[in-house]
Amino acid sequence: MTHPFARLAAAGLLFLGIAAAAPRTGGQGPAIPGDASITFYSIRALDERNVFAVGKPGIIAHSTDGGKTWTLQSHPAPAGTDLFGVDFSDRSHGLIVGGKGTILRTTDGGSAWSEVPAGTPENLVSVHMGTSQVGWIAGFLGTILKTTDGGASWSGQRSGVFDNLWSVSAADSGECFVTGGSGTILATSNGGRSWKTETSGVQSFLYSVRFRGPQTGWAVGGYGAILNTTNGGRSWEKQNLVPYLSAFQSKAFHYSVYPFDARSCIVTGTAGTVLRTTDGGTTWSKADSRTGVVLFGADFADKKTGWAAGSSGTIIKTSDGGVTWRISRGAR
Repeated sequence: MTHPFARLAAAGLLFLGIAAAAPRTGGQGPAIPGDASITFYSIRALDERNVFAVGKPGIIAHSTDGGKTWTLQSHPAPAGTDLFGVDFSDRSHGLIVGGKGTILRTTDGGSAWSEVPAGTPENLVSVHMGTSQVGWIAGFLGTILKTTDGGASWSGQRSGVFDNLWSVSAADSGECFVTGGSGTILATSNGGRSWKTETSGVQSFLYSVRFRGPQTGWAVGGYGAILNTTNGGRSWEKQNLVPYLSAFQSKAFHYSVYPFDARSCIVTGTAGTVLRTTDGGTTWSKADSRTGVVLFGADFADKKTGWAAGSSGTIIKTSDGGVTWRISRGAR
C-alpha cells in the first residue's frame, strides 16, 4: 500500500551537499539518490547540532553541525523501504519506523542501526518514546505497538479500530494518545490494556498529535484542522476558526505539530505552511518559511532552535522559535 504522504510530495531538487557514510554489508546502503525523489517525513533534534531526518527513498540523514551538512547513514532495511518516523529517548537510543513493518533501532547515537521484529507487515508511521523504556508505535489498519524494554521488543495492542493511524504521543508512561483517519483520537490511561475513542469533533484525518505534559496537547490534520486539549484529552477544542463560524481559517493540510509549552506551539503543512501561537491557540500567525514545499515534520532542540523537513529534500531552520526561517537544505 502506497503511503498517502508520497502522493502529496512534490518533485524535488537533488539533495546536494550530503556525504555518504561508509557502507555496511547487507541491507540498504547509503547511495545518494540520483533523481528528484527525496521526501523527508520526520525530523528529530537531539540538541542544537545533532539532528536526524528520515524519509523516502529509505533515507536516514544525520547532521552534527546544526544542519550545515548532512551524512546519509546505512541501515539494514530492504532497498526501497520508506521511513516515516524517528524518535530518540536520549542521545544514544533511537528508533525509526517505516513501510512493511520496519523498525530500526540504535544504541550508539546512530552510528549503527539494527532491525527489530515488529510482528506485523503493516506500514508503521509514527514512534514516540514516553520514557527510556516505554514507547509506542502507530500504523496502518489500527496498528498500535508497545515496548517496555527501550525498543528491543514490541507487542501488539488492541486498538479496536481499523483506520490508518498516523501519529502517537505519550503524555507519561501510562497515558498515550493516537490519531488517525476520520478524526480518530484514541486514548489509553492504563498502559494500553484498553483504548477508548475520544470525540474530536472533526472528520479530517488527524496526521499529528503531541502533548506537552499530562494535560496540554494539540492534534492537527487535513483541511486546516487544529485541535487543543487542556484537560488530558477528555475534550478537544477547535482552534484557528473563521470568526463566528466553525470553519478553520487555514486551508492547508497540517502534518506536524510541536508544542513548546501550554501556550506556545508550531504547526507545519502543505505549501510551506508554518503557523505559530504564543497564547495557547487563541490566535495564530503565519510565518514565512522561505519555501513552498510540503513540510511533513518539525522538531526543536530548545525554545529557539528548530527544524522542519519535507518534500524536495527540503529542511528549514529557525533560531528564534519559529518567527523567521531559512533554508538549511533543499528547494525553495
